[in-house]
Amino acid sequence: MPKTQRSDEERCGWYDYWYDRMARATMRLADGHEVDCLCALRFLERLRGLLWADDANLPAEALAFPRCRSIHTFGMAYPIDVAMVDPRGRVVLSVRGLGPGRVVREPRASLAVERRASGRPWPLEGEAVTFEPYA
Repeated sequence: MPKTQRSDEERCGWYDYWYDRMARATMRLADGHEVDCLCALRFLERLRGLLWADDANLPAEALAFPRCRSIHTFGMAYPIDVAMVDPRGRVVLSVRGLGPGRVVREPRASLAVERRASGRPWPLEGEAVTFEPYA
């Protein structure tokens, strides 16, 4: 079974159905680490974001939002890590552990990436990142 699809036993409800149909990409960090991303391309995917997501029903480490210059954490129950990337692939803003009820704006950004806050590798401001289709 492809990595983007999970068996019925692994599903936790209709949220899994939602995530399984999103495009995927790999974000490569400057130090060589990779972050598996779902790409929020459609309006409802972008609107939902990480809201109601947990490790059991999110089949990737992060969500990427193309054409995005701001994100918010209203309604979130946990902190998130955020990276704002400019059109050249340079991280112009990186925030770790952004708490609920906050807004982050970066006018130079063309893409936002967010995930549940963790100690795993995350891009730093000024680093170059690349995105490749998920293989």
